[in-house]
Amino acid sequence: MARAWAQAAGRADATLGESLRLSDSHALRRVACDGHGVALFFAALVEDDLAQGRLAQPFPVKVHIGADYFLNYPAGELPRKARLFRGWLMDMLAEAQAGRTDATGL
Repeated sequence: MARAWAQAAGRADATLGESLRLSDSHALRRVACDGHGVALFFAALVEDDLAQGRLAQPFPVKVHIGADYFLNYPAGELPRKARLFRGWLMDMLAEAQAGRTDATGL
């Protein structure tokens, strides 16, 4: 993700150097909120932290790294609970998209 961001920022030649790398996004969020450096996140994970001032986005560069989520289900009639969940999920998606200002959704 760091290389994709650097390329989008016009700094494909940037040297990333030594760094702490965490594969757990929640641990990374905690470390960043505690002021221990710079981190790259999926925007949805830190929207509240940005809004509350716990984190700052120092650069406007955003990157879609090709990771998407899909809701898959069998053709035909879904059970009531599955229909309710699908409806709730689609409502949440619509609300999130309505609040976004960029076309990437990131």
